[in-house]
Amino acid sequence: MFHIFKKKKFLVDYLEGMVDIHNHILPGIDDGAKDVGESIELIKMFAEIGIHKFIATPHIMHDLYPNNKDTIGKSLLRLNEALIFNNMTDISVSAAAEHMIDSNFEKKLEIGETLPLNNYHLLVEMSYLQPSINFDQAIQK
Repeated sequence: MFHIFKKKKFLVDYLEGMVDIHNHILPGIDDGAKDVGESIELIKMFAEIGIHKFIATPHIMHDLYPNNKDTIGKSLLRLNEALIFNNMTDISVSAAAEHMIDSNFEKKLEIGETLPLNNYHLLVEMSYLQPSINFDQAIQK
């Protein structure tokens, strides 16, 4: 009946159980965490607000961050080993990628070199400076 004593909710109250599907916590492969130590510190901060499951999405950009399944997989393995070493077994990290729609994107699609979220959703980004030349064609594929 009376709601004057109801606890005020904050954003952090809604984060428990959330899966972070866009982050740069994998160490040393893009503009995110520089090393495993920084990755662990970032994850600890997220865990404090209730986030324990992550899908890491490092950049794949042809000229700047030429990541692929191998580089991302190796970085993911290093991070997961560090989580075990630090007794952070309540944390789950898997990987996908944030794909730049650039001159190399369509080729990666054709040869199966993309890393989708849950096997069929691709996280993409476009240039902030100009429209992607092949955006319409790339999205159709």
